[in-house]
Amino acid sequence: MNEVTKQNYSLVEHIVTKRTALLSYIRRAHSNQGITWQNHIRLSPEELKASLSLPKITQLSKDWFYLGYSLAPLLDISSGQQFLKSLSQFVFEYSYHTSNFAKQGLHALMAKEKKEVETVPTTGIDIYKPTLYRTTYGIYFEFLQTPPIPDYLDYQRIVCSLCTIMEQVYKKFLNETWFRSSSAPESSAFVEALKTVDAEFKHKFFGFLNKEITSLAVAQIKQSTASFSTYISSLDVSLPPLYPESSTIPSTPNFSSS
Repeated sequence: MNEVTKQNYSLVEHIVTKRTALLSYIRRAHSNQGITWQNHIRLSPEELKASLSLPKITQLSKDWFYLGYSLAPLLDISSGQQFLKSLSQFVFEYSYHTSNFAKQGLHALMAKEKKEVETVPTTGIDIYKPTLYRTTYGIYFEFLQTPPIPDYLDYQRIVCSLCTIMEQVYKKFLNETWFRSSSAPESSAFVEALKTVDAEFKHKFFGFLNKEITSLAVAQIKQSTASFSTYISSLDVSLPPLYPESSTIPSTPNFSSS
């Protein structure tokens, strides 16, 4: 393994370690056990759910159900270049699906017509470049699956399940065998594509949840502090003077004289 590839693999290890730890933390926060934020504030999954509005929970549950449902089959792809290539395409499709109508319209205008046989690059960073395709029936999704879903989705269970699936996704990036056989440009292209996928996962899922956990904890700390300050202010307690009026205030000793 050359020096550049070795550095790239170390960076991948760092990203995977950091993300799997965060996903495990978020899963514990939404499980029955809950978490103690910064060893200071106890947070329960019910409190985390209550901090979001019902329409927000409904939309997130639907989006994250599709995310986990589509990610799970990708785990069957061999880790390495092909896995990240497929994942990059899926993330692009998911980003389109969860975008607003204006962004969807812009991407649809730039979508390519789906052909029976596609010419795809086999080397360099372009191998991971996703493409949006259209057919006579609309936008074509290669990996994103959007099956009909029931009216009610268990928000807590979806979050925990998606954390588990996404942990497995990140662990598949640690393919030392592939890195050993790859060149410096190939490993660098792999890292850049991984950063793009990671940024999208952070924006769409765990970054949002981590921010919500922190915001709720900080809000509870402020509330507890304010309540304690109000309680102290309500106490009719007056401290006695340090020196009674009848007593003589002792003079400061003079240490300069011998």
